[in-house]
Amino acid sequence: MVFVTRVACNPAKTRLWVTIRSERWIHKKYILELERQIERQCFHGIQMQLTEIEKFRMSSQYTTDNFIEVYRS
Repeated sequence: MVFVTRVACNPAKTRLWVTIRSERWIHKKYILELERQIERQCFHGIQMQLTEIEKFRMSSQYTTDNFIEVYRS
C-alpha cells in the first residue's frame, strides 16, 4: 500500500530523490532500511546519494497531538 509518486535526479546524477505515499504510517527505521536496500541493489559501486521523502495520508483519528505521542514511543 505504498506508492512511488516521484523520482528525481540532480543534473550531475549524484543524488536521487524518491517520494513515496502511503495511507498508513511507516516507522522511520523501515524508511531508512528501504534507502539502504535501494542503494545496495540499484547503485552498488556507484557514488549516488539517495533521499527518501515520505508522505502519509492518514485518517482523521490521527491528530498532531496523538500522533506525536505514538511517534515518540
